[in-house]
Amino acid sequence: MSSSVLADDGFTLEEIVVTAQKREQSLQEVPIAVQAIDSDMLEQNSVVSISDIGNMTPGLSIGNAVQDGAEIAIRGIGTSVLGLGFDQSVPLYLDGVYLGRGFDLLGDMIDVQQIEVLKGPQGTLFGRNAAAGAINVTTAAPVDEVEGRLKVGVGREDLRTVQAMYNTPLTENLLLRVNGSLRKRDGWQENLDGGDDLYEQDQSTARAKLLWMAQEDLSVELTADYSNVDNTQGGYILEKASPGITTQDIDDKAAPSTTRLLDGTTAEPFVERKSHGLSAKVTWDLSDELTFTSISSYRKAEVDMQVGNGSLSLIPDAINGTTLNLPVLVDRFEIEADEYSQEFRLSGISDKADWFAGFNYYKSEGEQLEPLALPAIAMANIISMTPSALTGTYYDDSQKSLIDTESYSLFGDVIWHLTDKLNLTTGLRYSYDEKTSEFKPSQQAEATFFATVPDHFLNGKTKDSADWDDVSGRIVVDYQVDEDTMVYAGVSTGYKSGGFGSTVGVAAALAGEAFNPFDKETTTNYEAGVKMTTYDGRLRINMAAFFTEFENYQLQMADLNVPGTALDLSAPEAESHGVDLDIAFAATESLNLGLLVGYLETEYAKDVLTDAGEVAIPKGQDLLRAPRWTTTAVIDYVLPVADIGDLRFNTTYTYRTSQRLSNSTAASLTSATSGVGDPGVVITESDNESGSYGLLNARLSLLSADETWEVAVWGTNLTDKAYRDDDNSAVANGVLSALSAGTGVPMAVTSYTRNEPRMWGVDFTYNF
Repeated sequence: MSSSVLADDGFTLEEIVVTAQKREQSLQEVPIAVQAIDSDMLEQNSVVSISDIGNMTPGLSIGNAVQDGAEIAIRGIGTSVLGLGFDQSVPLYLDGVYLGRGFDLLGDMIDVQQIEVLKGPQGTLFGRNAAAGAINVTTAAPVDEVEGRLKVGVGREDLRTVQAMYNTPLTENLLLRVNGSLRKRDGWQENLDGGDDLYEQDQSTARAKLLWMAQEDLSVELTADYSNVDNTQGGYILEKASPGITTQDIDDKAAPSTTRLLDGTTAEPFVERKSHGLSAKVTWDLSDELTFTSISSYRKAEVDMQVGNGSLSLIPDAINGTTLNLPVLVDRFEIEADEYSQEFRLSGISDKADWFAGFNYYKSEGEQLEPLALPAIAMANIISMTPSALTGTYYDDSQKSLIDTESYSLFGDVIWHLTDKLNLTTGLRYSYDEKTSEFKPSQQAEATFFATVPDHFLNGKTKDSADWDDVSGRIVVDYQVDEDTMVYAGVSTGYKSGGFGSTVGVAAALAGEAFNPFDKETTTNYEAGVKMTTYDGRLRINMAAFFTEFENYQLQMADLNVPGTALDLSAPEAESHGVDLDIAFAATESLNLGLLVGYLETEYAKDVLTDAGEVAIPKGQDLLRAPRWTTTAVIDYVLPVADIGDLRFNTTYTYRTSQRLSNSTAASLTSATSGVGDPGVVITESDNESGSYGLLNARLSLLSADETWEVAVWGTNLTDKAYRDDDNSAVANGVLSALSAGTGVPMAVTSYTRNEPRMWGVDFTYNF
């Protein structure tokens, strides 16, 4: 998938250099399944945010960004949960800095040099919690020359974008690189409840890097970045519903969004996120063989997000046939998070071994406030009050969670050069995590939810601490069969710390119980692969087969017995196995072809039980976001145009089979509707899935002969394919169950958010 370059004897594929093992290495020498996406690939696929790379990488799935970060899964293993008390199974790293929950790369991906997607546990190589893999984003560093770039664009839905970059030497040993972006777009989804369209965008990003080459062997790189996102969220599409509830077609770009509150006002979906960060990287070459590296960082994020359930707030009352002007459910989250990290590494190189050892410290302080919108229908069923008895407004009740994390780790990794062709890689890591969770409910009005909570729970502070430690490692053997072929096999283990749910369930609150900590998640991965370059350097084939076992796999699912709440569970055992294939071919000097294929099978290896011993998820059910087949095909063609420049056409087609979006089964969703089923709605297992889909992206550009300017026309999802991206049926049906309880008139819906439709635009770039 890289462009071809001229060589003395013809043309070959470009070499891909990665830092997957904390060293600069050719991709073909690294005994890890790595997908490298360089800046050119990001440009050709019109990548805006980290979510956009999900469809470019087999084995990687990235769903809609929730309030505390994108939902990321590698090989079916991810963290589909809400709350700061959970860590990601697939962490994000920005220039070597770990990004915790509450932080995400939601701004424009500007001036990115390369993204590396590492598959499988990476415990000995990366800072924290890389139990299923890691995504490492590297931005461009300052260089010793004056250069700049200005890019402006327009597109569908009144899209307007500006990106700028300027690089300059300030002195002989001081270099500066700054960049920024602005992005505005109208919404593409009609709001059926009136008001502004949904999925509007208004976001800005900025970054500055200062590189000080203090001495020939000592450099300091300082980075400051800022991101501001002020977007509207989408509404849930009701595809199937009981009589009396209006439905929509997922192909239609329309959905209800408004949820009505008790005081007569309405709640619209939105997300506001501000984040900024500072980091310092010190690199000191102690000798030709020994290097010391220090990375220090501080980051802060503020998030305010609201998701409404639209016309579910105006459901016909099954009791008296009237329309209920009462709230059903509004998810509102306000998050503030600060995090600090410090990593020291000492690395060496010799004829017999390449090695590094390090120490990592991480601390985060998070506050999550969840104002209750008083879901009166649900509460009436739970606390034996009638809806009319509930009074108050949106902020009358709230629950605040304070989650503090402190983590230490020692790690090391050595590549032993046993012979000229045979290497043995060994790595070991010790991790220690401690978390403190404090819950503070508040009540401002009479007869609201927390008025029914026992005094000893309401008037005191619910606070608890827990700690976890783990030793993880890897051992990998790689053998250079010949100059062009390397084979490898190994086993690695991974670890993700335990934690606390940061939203207390209604049942626990009524019982006067604090939420309990959940245990750590561990991973064992067995993998074998081959990396080869043939056909005079024009054909590259990389393939890996893997089998991964998870113990105490952390998950969350809707509690259908208590509407509006979730169960924090762990699966005793989960499994994932499959094959990854990556082929790149320089067919001619002008034509490059690429093919990526992933095959994946996942399952819960044992029944997942609730604390009461009930089966929540049966053995054999698929894990979330784990499509059986993913295929990506790339065509890149460059046609020289005399005296003008190069005309380039790039197209990418991705196909994915269906993937599961909800842990709830069809049976549990049906039984939630009063336990008698719904004659008007037939819910099947396929209603828990995305459905298969194919996406076509393309870009046509003309680059001037001196490369000073470029004009490009681009399009994403050109066939306008619609598919389910997130499932809300379980939560909605839990609410409907409470509404219809005892009436003999069951209700049910299937409700989803969908993907972005066809988009297109025109960009003009000026380089100097």
